[in-house]
Amino acid sequence: MIKVIEMMKRLLFICVFLLLSVFTGCSPQPVEVSPTDMDSGAPLTGKVVKVGYFSDGNFMGGASQGAVKSGYGYEYLQAVANYTGWRYEYVYGSWSELYKKLLSGEIDLMTDVSYTPERAGLINYPKDGMGREIYYIAVKTDNNQIDSMDLSTFNGKKIGVEEKSVQIKYLEDWIEKNNIDCEIVPMGSGTDNKIKALMEGKIDALVRTHFRGKVNGISNIVLLGDSDYYLVTAPKRTDLLEELNLAQPKIMASHPYFWNDMEYKHFKDAMMDSRLSPDDREWLNNKKYLRIGYFSRHLPLCAKGTNGDAPQGVITTVMNDICKNIEVDPSIITYVPFDDSDSLKNAVIWGDVDAAFGFYKDLWWAEKVGLSQTNDIFTIGLRLIIREDFDVNDIKRIAIAKNKPSPTSIMLAGIFNGDYEYVYYESEADCYEAVKRGKVDATISNEYLARKFLQKNNAYRGLKEVDTFSDAGVCLSVNRNNSHLLSIFERGIVNLDQQKIDKEISANVFSLVRSNLHDLLLDYWWILVILGVVFLLILVNMYILNRSRQRISKVNQVLREQTNQLKVANDELIMANEHQVYANEELLAKNDEVKELLDKQHKAITIIENNHEALKSANWIIEFDPVGNVDNVNWSDGLRHILGYTDANDFPDTLEAVVGLIHPEDRLEGGKYIWEILRVNDENINIVDHEIRIKTTDRDYVWFRAYARLNRRSDGTPLRLYGVLQDISDYKNMIAQKDEALLKAQQANQAKSIFLNNMSHDIRTPMNGIMGYTALAEENLSNSAEVKTYLEKIKLVSKHLLSLINDVLDMSRIESGRIELEPQPTNLISLVDELKSILQSDVEMKKLQFQVDTNGIMDDTVLCDRLRLKQVLLNLLSNAVKFTPAGGLVSIKLFQKPASDANRSTFEFHVEDTGIGIEKDFIERLFVPFERARNTTVSGIQGTGLGMSITKSIVDIMGGTITVDSEPNKGTKFIVSVEFKTIMHQDADVTVRTKDKYDFTGKSVLLVEDNVINQEIANALLEGVNFKVDVAGNGSEALEKMKKARDGQYDVILMDIQMPVMDGYEATEAIRALDSDYCKKVPIIAMTANVFAEDKLKAMNAGMNGHVGKPIDIRELFSTLKSMLTN
Repeated sequence: MIKVIEMMKRLLFICVFLLLSVFTGCSPQPVEVSPTDMDSGAPLTGKVVKVGYFSDGNFMGGASQGAVKSGYGYEYLQAVANYTGWRYEYVYGSWSELYKKLLSGEIDLMTDVSYTPERAGLINYPKDGMGREIYYIAVKTDNNQIDSMDLSTFNGKKIGVEEKSVQIKYLEDWIEKNNIDCEIVPMGSGTDNKIKALMEGKIDALVRTHFRGKVNGISNIVLLGDSDYYLVTAPKRTDLLEELNLAQPKIMASHPYFWNDMEYKHFKDAMMDSRLSPDDREWLNNKKYLRIGYFSRHLPLCAKGTNGDAPQGVITTVMNDICKNIEVDPSIITYVPFDDSDSLKNAVIWGDVDAAFGFYKDLWWAEKVGLSQTNDIFTIGLRLIIREDFDVNDIKRIAIAKNKPSPTSIMLAGIFNGDYEYVYYESEADCYEAVKRGKVDATISNEYLARKFLQKNNAYRGLKEVDTFSDAGVCLSVNRNNSHLLSIFERGIVNLDQQKIDKEISANVFSLVRSNLHDLLLDYWWILVILGVVFLLILVNMYILNRSRQRISKVNQVLREQTNQLKVANDELIMANEHQVYANEELLAKNDEVKELLDKQHKAITIIENNHEALKSANWIIEFDPVGNVDNVNWSDGLRHILGYTDANDFPDTLEAVVGLIHPEDRLEGGKYIWEILRVNDENINIVDHEIRIKTTDRDYVWFRAYARLNRRSDGTPLRLYGVLQDISDYKNMIAQKDEALLKAQQANQAKSIFLNNMSHDIRTPMNGIMGYTALAEENLSNSAEVKTYLEKIKLVSKHLLSLINDVLDMSRIESGRIELEPQPTNLISLVDELKSILQSDVEMKKLQFQVDTNGIMDDTVLCDRLRLKQVLLNLLSNAVKFTPAGGLVSIKLFQKPASDANRSTFEFHVEDTGIGIEKDFIERLFVPFERARNTTVSGIQGTGLGMSITKSIVDIMGGTITVDSEPNKGTKFIVSVEFKTIMHQDADVTVRTKDKYDFTGKSVLLVEDNVINQEIANALLEGVNFKVDVAGNGSEALEKMKKARDGQYDVILMDIQMPVMDGYEATEAIRALDSDYCKKVPIIAMTANVFAEDKLKAMNAGMNGHVGKPIDIRELFSTLKSMLTN
């Protein structure tokens, strides 16, 4: 029995531990580093150079002490410093103020100085310029009177230009060349004043440079010309001029397209004209709406929305931004879903829709079918899916999905140069299944869809993905005859925010690979088995404990009966002794009475002896003389036996020696009870019942129950002490095991309570926010600005709630070992720039300094899992921003160190901040699941407490390390060290999906559902595929409708199960029992959350024909309905 209990305890502990390991986590609490700590490192070397720094749009930003610096001019200064070793000391002011300081020698360097013969005699120009300044004529975007295609429209107009600038010469030459009659208005310096004059109509047009960047409401429409500008030195700093002349050629040699790349990065918005031509604007004004077709199952690009007509995916972001760029209300767009590429293509050709979103860019295909395609909106990457044991060089047969946009002819030519056989399947899932079963060698998929299948679906664990290093452009496709719409879309695409689009795609990617309840059950089915075994063992244990208690109870009952008999015998003996004393005094006179008393005494002694035998011989007797001293001690053979003495000669021969066998802790306690009954002359105090430990020869100390009763003489002095020993060691062990099991269960329950308390608090907080802002929005429906503000806050809180759930699911994948790295070529500098863009809005909102230093690496392209590395760094940086107070500093620095392999390097990512810090005693628990630092919980900062545990797990999977150094109220420094393979720069990424088409026109359905929300959802889904829907609130209402229905009135019934009045089973049986062939045959489909096999069997036995689970899977619902109605 003890072995069974021990095995049950171990299995129970394992089960509880595994459950907690899946759902527990830790709370990372970011901390910042002081500026002194951040600046500490290698000693600074190099020449100190004073450079003039002024604010000028996208050319230079951050012209104040401590501000984050950016822009073309700043990056050019850093490029020069990389080859000269200069260290800059920034001097701030306006351009004109700084130019005067340059002439006087107060500063050494200055940017953005155009060449003039007069200046050449005053300052030092290098051989090469630092860039070119482009001059445009700009007008208000809504100015339809001036057309760049008809320059005569400038006649009679006023054109503003900066006074005393080279721009005047360019403007005069342009006016003379094009024979234009207009007025030149020289204007003082100050960009804001010129813009204000243009917007107020004081001038009709304005000459401006591309430095200024894009201004809302203003478009650059005419290119005047360009001129080089220079980074110049003060007259006496010829030493700097020499170093500059050596550095500039090196910059262009290492990066031949430096100018073009920098101009596109910083000035592309200003260099592109998104203003529509008058003809295009007139064409668009005559259109009441634009119908945009899209693939109904093609995430992360597009997919049919669950509520209303708004589709999911990046499509709405793209189209809304296009409308914004061409200044059109997005409500002009109507979205139309299509289930396959042929239907979507034909809809554009025949004019059912104006354009199609989601086709890959393929000019050869577009020419053949009669379509025109825009420039790429963005690009996505392709992947090959093959079996893990298959060699990619052996590919012969390739699966292609019909319901997806096919890979373009250019892609197929680039990836597959040989003679391959293409096999077409209905869906992407069918293609994956064909590869898995060996019917084909490979299929072409996009990275995101591949991740969905291979990470989320256990059925495809035997497949792997191979990067093709080929990109597919995603574009808008229009009818080849519709040049106006093509031109309009091209104008709207040029200024799209690619970082915003990438961020939207990333959000949709995480939703594709997120685990659901079905995945968790598939992964952890064995836990349910263990729980079942543990529950069975608990039942067995309870049965054994109950039987043991019953046996102990019976033994105690026998012992009590024997004790009562002994008590009766003792009482009779006392009475006999008293009579004997009296008889001795009257002996001579009452011989007959003496004889009678002796007979009674003999009988009492006989009863006592018989009772001693009944006590199984494990007893002892101590006799006392009239004075109270021990006169005789008798130990039974049974007592010696249970103490382990097989030979009576080995048993202790004195009472003191026997008492010495009692455990020291129990000897004093037991002796106290014996002494009490011996010294007190009270008939009511004569019994001892005590548990003690006695040393045995074979089992060390053993627990016994010692029961003793004292018989007294007539004068109250002790006569005999009868005792019995009972071995209760098994009972004691059983109680101890039960207490230990109870303690472990209490500890497991406490751990579960801690987890649930933390999660319920963290989830309840954003839920309260959502409910509160929703209530405020309902109260302010008339104030659209207020409602918009509340909706934005609801969106932010919802994203926080989503992050809580994502962290829990991410932790479940990590604990179950389902996280697999997906190495791909990754540019670390681009990755850090992307992180900076994501965090920029939060940095600016908190007025933080954000510094990025990538000078410590030589190889910027490595082979790594880009998404996981991004997740680690974004988590650390997000926490740094979150916990750094306003005005603080956050930075990330990259360092490269050699590794054992020449083709590999160790990369260190240093994330530092000047935040609230971490207590020393908490740093040891920082990566422990669900631990939180006191200073973060007190400050009210929210989080699941899983972030740092997830970060540590991902770094461990990468084979790297993460360390932390922190001091409260000064800051924190995290160092992530990982070894990567260095490679030449490559690109990668992205893709798509679709779904079956259903049309139930002419069909009618009776929806039986008691929940109003579920009614609305199901009603919208069914009407969306052209069902005519009638609703019944419960089974009784459905029965009444069927009694009155004519034959064929309803083609199918969707029946909920758990409903008031009459449930789904009862309603189905009642409908089948009606006297109507139609009611006996009409298809009835159960629609319920009860999805186990016994539930489905119960539905079939009640007379139902099918079963659909809740939450509703649209594909399963429509597929089941189509099957029922077809058959």
